[in-house]
This record gives sequence, C-alpha cells and structure tokens, in this order.
Amino acid sequence: MTNSIVLRWKDPKPWLYCVSLVLFSVVLRVLYAHSVLAQFSELSAADQASYEMGYLVQDSPSYLEPAVYLVKGQIPQAVSLIRPIGYPAFLALLGLDFTYILYVQALVLSIIPVCTFFLVRVSTGYNRLGFGAGMVSAISPTGIAVGSMVASDALFAALFAVLFTTLVYGTLRNSLRWILISAIASGLAILVRPILLFWPVVSVTASALIAASQDGLRSWLQVYKGRLAQLLVLFLIPTVFMVSWAGANYAKNGLFTVSIMGDLTLREYLAVEAEEWGKAGHWPTLAAITQNRNILRERLNAMTLQEQARTFWPESIAIFEKYPSQTAISFVKNAVGNAVGGWIGFSVQLPFSQPKLGGVFSVISGLESGLRWIGLLMILVAPVIGLIAVRLNPSPYEGRIASILIAMTLTFVCYLALLGLTFWTGPRIIYAVEILQISTAAMLVAVLARAIGRLGGWHRVDVKAEKTAEPS
Repeated sequence: MTNSIVLRWKDPKPWLYCVSLVLFSVVLRVLYAHSVLAQFSELSAADQASYEMGYLVQDSPSYLEPAVYLVKGQIPQAVSLIRPIGYPAFLALLGLDFTYILYVQALVLSIIPVCTFFLVRVSTGYNRLGFGAGMVSAISPTGIAVGSMVASDALFAALFAVLFTTLVYGTLRNSLRWILISAIASGLAILVRPILLFWPVVSVTASALIAASQDGLRSWLQVYKGRLAQLLVLFLIPTVFMVSWAGANYAKNGLFTVSIMGDLTLREYLAVEAEEWGKAGHWPTLAAITQNRNILRERLNAMTLQEQARTFWPESIAIFEKYPSQTAISFVKNAVGNAVGGWIGFSVQLPFSQPKLGGVFSVISGLESGLRWIGLLMILVAPVIGLIAVRLNPSPYEGRIASILIAMTLTFVCYLALLGLTFWTGPRIIYAVEILQISTAAMLVAVLARAIGRLGGWHRVDVKAEKTAEPS
C-alpha cells in the first residue's frame, strides 16, 4: 500500500503580494525614467526647449508657470483659469527638479497595481486573481511610460486608483473612514485634472449601487444613518474642493470656474472637426483641421482668457447645431479612438533608442492597442454578464460582484464620454481608468470560473459581509 502525500502551497499574506507588486512596478518605471533622463541630457538645446522631445510635452509650460510662482511664494499669481493648483503644487513640492519629478512619479504610479490587487481581492475574495490583475497593471506600457512626462497624467491616475478602490472597500465594509479617504482623494484628483467634475454625482450613484447589493433594496431605500453619512461625504467633500478653487479663480480672474480647459477643448477639437467635416461634405483632412485650429488660435490669442472663456461655449454650440450628425459621429470616433490607442510616445521619450528598438516599440504599441479594444468591449458587456450570473445563481457573492461591475462600467462610460471632446491625445488620457478595465476582466474570470466550478482549488480569503457589511 502506497502512502501519498499531498503538498498544498500556503497562500502568502496580502502584504507580500503588495510588496512584490510595488517592487516590480518601481523597478520598471524607475529604469524607464532613468533612460528618458539620460537621453534628454544628450539632446540639443533646441530640442530640449521644444517641448516635443524627452519628458517635456506641450502641456508642460501650463503646469510649470504656476509652479514657479508657488516656489517663489507668490500664491495669488499661481491661481490660473487654465490649470487647477494640484499638479503645479506637486511640482513645486519637488523643487521643479525634473529628475526628482520623474522618479517620484515612478513611485506614485506603483500605487496603481496595488490598488488593482485590492480592488479585485475585496470584490472576488481571491488573492492570486488580484495579484494577477496587479501584475497586468504593473506591465502596462502606458503605465510605465506616462510617469516620464511633466504632465498631470501620472499623479491623476494614482489618485483615481486610490479614490475608486477606497470607495468600493468603504462601501462593502460600511466604513465611513474609508469613504472619507475616497472623498478627499476625489477632491485632490479634481484639483489635478478637472475631468472629474462629474464625480460627486457618479460616486454617490456607484456607492449606492454597491450598498444596495449589501443591504438589500428595501433596507437601502430607507437610507439609514450610516449610508446617508457616507453619501453626503462622497458628494460634499469633493464639491467643497471644487467650489473653493472656483472661488479663488473668481477672486483673481473674475470667473467662477475650476478651469476653462473643458470649454477650450470643446471648441478647439470637437467643434473644429465637426465644422471642417460639415464644410467639406466628407471626412476632413489633417491639413484642413490643422489650418482651422491655427486660425482659431490666432484669433483667440488676441483675446484675454476671460474673453476666450465667454467665446468658447456659444461658438461651439452654434457649430454643433449647424452640423449635428457630424458632431455626433466625431464625438463617438474620438471617444473610441482615445480609448483604444497604444503608447506611441517612445520615439519622443527615447529618441536615441529608435534605430535599435523602434520595431519593438511598434509591436508593444500594437499589442497594447489590441488589448485596449478587448478591454473596452469587456467592460461594456460586463454588467450584462454579472446580471446573468445573478439570475443563474442568486447569492450574495454574485450580487456583490454584479453591483461592482455595474458601478465600474458606469464610471468608465462617464469618463469615456468626456474623451469624445478631444483627439490626438493618445492612451495617456484613458490610462486613469485602466484599473477599471483590468479589474473588470479579473472579476469576470471569477464569475465565469465559479459558474463552471473551476475555482474550487483556489485559496479564497475571507471577505467580510457576504450579505451585509459590518461597520468598521
């Protein structure tokens, strides 16, 4: 008779997964930043000052100017209609030292894979699935390269990862403390990039969806004290951040707004594209769009920012009313185009690597673009799959995942809609919500594998509140 010994690998503690993800992520991003810094130092003075090569990009001056005022202690002069104070303050804290900025952004970006791990883990209960999602996030080409730019993308993406992960965690655990962290991160993110002006409403809706799966619809509709406090915090705190900065702009510049960039983008991108298409009667050429934008910029440059702000919106609306179908199609095209692009900035950041690695960079960009197509389709159909899973196997587990999938798709679609206003931006603008796509894919794996019984041998961590969340 033969005795058989079955060896089972003990699942590591969550902090070991986190440390592994941080170390792996930091190494990739720091090495990339080091290469970008080294090649920038070899560029000619003209190229370094062009904002078209290396880590300085077209948006960099609009962040650096208020940061210089902050370093000098001239805080009122740093109040800008173009850029909120968030990223300029970050640059000022680092002394406007570009080496520090790129390395610190590499560290900040390493938060995102850890947030991805926790988001999947708290949603599904599986450490290894969360770790796999975190690793996918860690090797994201855009996630590696976006930190080697003097632009707000890296800081904003990290804040978004924190605010969404803590929102889900706080709602599942009925924890006002974690909801408060999410709300504060939301306010900071808005001051880094005002694309999240819609977030107070979306965050309340997302939290309510997840809470309903925990409490049951009837008990949730009673809006008892604990949930009411959470919803108020989610809405009011980021609103206070927005109103405070808009008030500062009103005091200095006479306009009550967080930023005029949204209206500027609407006029200079979507409206220009729709106008040129309508005038030509066919899809406009690149030359036609560029010429239109150049004429527009010459006219706007003769105005003050206040005059520009009062011009953008009515002119855009007039164009949209004149060419409604062209506007609608351009909007969808731009949104999808921004959502499915691969990183093409290698030639800008690493110009001296192009002769040897240009082909590799092209393949990486193509693969990332293909995966983004898959991710886009997956997150759009995820709520349907989640609801089908609940229908076939009604349980608190399926209900929780379905509600989180719906909340993530809602957030993604709201963000995606704003990307239709612009074009030529590349994947850096969609990168902030990449965590939602990766987490959605991992959660769908959990749902489908559970449905066919393939996760039986996986180690499952204890997720509090299979049915209702315990206060913490």
